[in-house]
Amino acid sequence: MPVELILSPFMRPLVRAHAKIMSYHRADSHYTPVIVDQMGDAPTKFTIRKEFGTGSKIFAVFDEQNQHSYSDKIYHMTRSRAVKGAYKMYESPVDNKKPIAAIRAGIRSNVLLFKTADNSELELGWHVVDHVVDALDDYRTFHLSDGHIYQWTFKGKFLERVINYGQKEAEVRERVGYVRTLPSKAGFDLYVNETIVPREMAITTSLICYIEAWNTLKAYGGIYKASSYSPTIPWKRG
Repeated sequence: MPVELILSPFMRPLVRAHAKIMSYHRADSHYTPVIVDQMGDAPTKFTIRKEFGTGSKIFAVFDEQNQHSYSDKIYHMTRSRAVKGAYKMYESPVDNKKPIAAIRAGIRSNVLLFKTADNSELELGWHVVDHVVDALDDYRTFHLSDGHIYQWTFKGKFLERVINYGQKEAEVRERVGYVRTLPSKAGFDLYVNETIVPREMAITTSLICYIEAWNTLKAYGGIYKASSYSPTIPWKRG
């Protein structure tokens, strides 16, 4: 049984308390950052899908050229039996038993990267994924070896490289990736500028957001209480 099911009665009040703490910061953080498009001429597309029949236990990752069957996947991410928000990422084929990354999603999330596609050693190791807010949005932030802070937004699902982080109107957000969720909660499409962000970090951090933030109305706590339903008028569009 996943640990989250046992902890859920205790963690839900903690999630609500977390919301109260975050709300105080929102009122004191009104500013308009500069937004710059850095997607490049041909961003790389990855499709991350739940494997049919596995629920959310296995996510398959496809590139743009091969999306016809699960045998075409380039990576797969397998969930831990004991921890609902813990995944290990493997290079395909399936018989490759050495993970290239370990993922943990929750109120405090992280990625442990063991290997990159270009064999760069600079990004290997722990990457803590923090939850921060301002008056504009909720974010999942992490650092890369270039010294910049990167963040996934809750609204719009953009991946941004932030320059002059926290400097109000002097802050510049370069959009280097984005996500489009697939119908029926089947997964999502990821577009990323790989010349700026390693594909492994883009894939793993977007999965954290998908299972912990983007599946909720509050932008966090999805591991313990997923809720993406918002009452609407059935015949009204938008």
